[in-house]
Amino acid sequence: MMSAPTPLPPGWYPDPSGKAGKLYWDGQAWHTAPPPAQNKKPGCLPGLVVFLVLFVALWIMLATCGHSSNTSSTTTPTTYSEQEIESEVIRICQKDVKKDLKDPDSAKFGDDWKAWLVTHPPSEPKVTYHPENGDKLYSAGGTVNAKNGFGGYVGYQMYGCDASVTTGGQVNSIAYSLNDILNPTATP
Repeated sequence: MMSAPTPLPPGWYPDPSGKAGKLYWDGQAWHTAPPPAQNKKPGCLPGLVVFLVLFVALWIMLATCGHSSNTSSTTTPTTYSEQEIESEVIRICQKDVKKDLKDPDSAKFGDDWKAWLVTHPPSEPKVTYHPENGDKLYSAGGTVNAKNGFGGYVGYQMYGCDASVTTGGQVNSIAYSLNDILNPTATP
């Protein structure tokens, strides 16, 4: 007894009419392009999404475990020592000075940087601050040596800075070259 011929599996085959090129056999008929996929099995993406959602929910539950939801939330203002505030003012002011330099990465700050609380500003400060909201005004200053546009260090120059410190600890500053103030150049 003779067995039935094995059917051709779907795929690309040489054109049975002998023309150049290939045609797609879908198991029943020849086509120039494969038919759109039908009844695709879902991938693992939906399962992964479900797993991640459950993982995050479990993490949130464990993170809040032991915390009562009926307690009142009050924020206790963080208090900083005067030395911590002055150190932060100097750090922020030096960061602001770098913005004024040709080569900010070359900045070498002197050990002479100081910051102090200004209780009676002699003139309008260069930085916006609101004493009625509890902001405090600080001044800072010191020297910095940095490279000029030719790549050489110019020597230590004096810089000043006005900084406001909010009750939340945010520091806003404006730095300026004292050399520019003390030795202004005439502009044509």
